[in-house]
Amino acid sequence: MEDPALSWDTENPRLTLCFEKTALVWGPCLLLWLLTPLELYFIFHNKCRDVPWGFKNITKVFFNLILIILNIMSLVWSLTLSMAGEKVYPVDLWTPAVTTVTFILALGLLILDLQRGLQSSGVLFLFWVSLSAAGIAQFFTEIGKLNHYTSEEGLLKRGESAMLVLGLGTQESPRL
Repeated sequence: MEDPALSWDTENPRLTLCFEKTALVWGPCLLLWLLTPLELYFIFHNKCRDVPWGFKNITKVFFNLILIILNIMSLVWSLTLSMAGEKVYPVDLWTPAVTTVTFILALGLLILDLQRGLQSSGVLFLFWVSLSAAGIAQFFTEIGKLNHYTSEEGLLKRGESAMLVLGLGTQESPRL
């Protein structure tokens, strides 16, 4: 921790940027990776098949793809700055890489859920809830900077929140 006064000895406590970019992002990603075997068990032991592609399903896939693209862009930007000689912290390279791979996993699980007839996924819901809850601290940091409407982190938080909202409820009924 860089400055204890930042988090403890203040009326307006904040977390360090490093903690926000690592633990609050990597924790939910780790959760999804650890629960993926359970999700695969549910997918492959489901008797129903083929959930029809409806508005909600297409929107989930669309937002997931947007999140993947934003993280790839963040990774490429950090690599570009690094190769140009700018000081880039390792977290600015690793976090977009970890989240990109995790969002690709989430997209794969979502598509498998739809193909195998699962109308909702508790594992994906837990992932999006934990990622959104952890993102609250980052959101307040962005508000403090007064540029959260145009920042990359602000866009990512909006996309993650959209995936959480879309995860509420069930999909269309599967075809038999």
